[in-house]
Amino acid sequence: MAKRRRNAPRDYPRTARLNELLREILASELERVDDDRLGWVSISGVEVDNELTKARVYLSALEDADALAAVEVLGDHVGQFRKAIGQQARLRKVPLVEFCADPAISSGGRVEELLAEIRHNEPSPDLDDDGPGYEQNPEL
Repeated sequence: MAKRRRNAPRDYPRTARLNELLREILASELERVDDDRLGWVSISGVEVDNELTKARVYLSALEDADALAAVEVLGDHVGQFRKAIGQQARLRKVPLVEFCADPAISSGGRVEELLAEIRHNEPSPDLDDDGPGYEQNPEL
């Protein structure tokens, strides 16, 4: 097995690697949370600041209201999550964990609604239209 050089460049920055590591740790810890108020929630992403002191955890759920409720519920269990990070990640200092609903999920839903509205309001092409794109075949 080849040894890694100490000053070898990494494929991606440390914060990106830490984001992925924390997402995996928090997702596995989320399965262990036993709270009746918590519905179907998943961790869609983690962003750690450049100083590695604060981690923002993005949650997604089937409904926006469920995600907002999950933010409050998981806020009550933040100590459990920080403990799991401290045990599984090799960090000098465990970052503060802040849960928030993933804005990309609701934004994507809104885009889908707008596209469906545009498709619904589009006039259907007339079959008798001789406009561009329709060629008449004189042999038929």
